[in-house]
Amino acid sequence: MKVALCNGKIVRAAGCRLDGPFICPECGQALSLMHGKRKHAYFAHTHDGDSHCHGETKLHQQGKSQMMKWAKAHGWHPQMEVFLPNVKQRPDLLIQVDQKPFVLEYQCSPLGLERLIERNHGYRSLHLPYCWFLGPRYRCRLHDSKVAQFTQWHQGQPVLPFWDLDNSRPEFQFNYLRVPFVQNINANKRIKYIRQTLALQEMMVMRTDKRWRSVHDQCYLQHHLMSACPLVAHPTKPQWPVVQGGELNWRIRCLLLFDLIPLGQAAPVVCWKNIFAKRAHWLPTPCLSVDNTLDLRSRIIDQLIQDLIDEKILQSDGEMLVFAEAPKWFIDADRKLKYIKTTPFL
Repeated sequence: MKVALCNGKIVRAAGCRLDGPFICPECGQALSLMHGKRKHAYFAHTHDGDSHCHGETKLHQQGKSQMMKWAKAHGWHPQMEVFLPNVKQRPDLLIQVDQKPFVLEYQCSPLGLERLIERNHGYRSLHLPYCWFLGPRYRCRLHDSKVAQFTQWHQGQPVLPFWDLDNSRPEFQFNYLRVPFVQNINANKRIKYIRQTLALQEMMVMRTDKRWRSVHDQCYLQHHLMSACPLVAHPTKPQWPVVQGGELNWRIRCLLLFDLIPLGQAAPVVCWKNIFAKRAHWLPTPCLSVDNTLDLRSRIIDQLIQDLIDEKILQSDGEMLVFAEAPKWFIDADRKLKYIKTTPFL
């Protein structure tokens, strides 16, 4: 369990420095804060007999109650758990914004991708716009796939909407931009290149991730070392996670294409975009419209194309892009790292 009540307030196990007492928000029994060398911090029931409690119901009820009051204060005439017979669904709240119905969901417990797609499809079939607010359990570090699953659109940007139980209000989080294998997305290019190169070396040794195994094997077939990939393969600009395996994985696969394309090949920009898009295994974004999904995908494709132009691999010729210079692969990772560490302009 990742959350508990302490003196009437919700606290998260991650980073918790309180001494307690900790209470289960579901059954009211005592909890203990557990730490381990391998596991992240978590709350556990003091008595084994309570191990079947999931600790979500009270949080869910509390969130819905707060959302109800918030919607009333805005004059949106909220109704709780209205049954929609055509799709056999009960949204947490159905509100009226400018006399148009709108669905609000508060998600505390785990929700699989297929079930989320099914729920959203039901609302869309009724032409009901919706927003999914996430509960405390989703505030831990989320995998890229889970971020993409609940990504929504707010003020022209991708966000994860949360419901802030402490302050009884919505909270839109924009801070899920990622740079592969780099925790500090504001680090300089040199640090990003080094950490990503070291990660590629580890992937080559471990070979536990099939997505990286396939890239490694393709590099080998084309007489390259994956960890010695060109610097232009390294993403340094933070991007919202939309690619399975991450942006670095996708960029390397895109650069391998240039071994198969003759120098001087020219094509419209849209053709290059389609070529690179087909190299990606896109993460599902079921809470986004088609247009917003394409917008997110275009951002990383456009950034790759701009980086290729900056490195003179592609050259602009009116509405055409010309393959002007082959990407420069390094002989091995050690020489690449030495170059990164000693080149002053990075």
